[in-house]
Amino acid sequence: MNGGMKVIKRDGATEPLTLEKIHRMCEFSCEELAGVSASQIEMNANLQFFDGIKSSEIQEILIR
Repeated sequence: MNGGMKVIKRDGATEPLTLEKIHRMCEFSCEELAGVSASQIEMNANLQFFDGIKSSEIQEILIR
């Protein structure tokens, strides 16, 4: 549960933080990469969510 936290999308709109959506995005990004685990990326990212986090910040952290 995310306690009602909101994510700010690139277009400025807000939406509830959905961990499942982040998981799906990681799975999709790793689909055709041999030896890359979406679960490992998520765990190693050490994401620290807060109300008002930008979707671009989440993506940048996962990429690093």
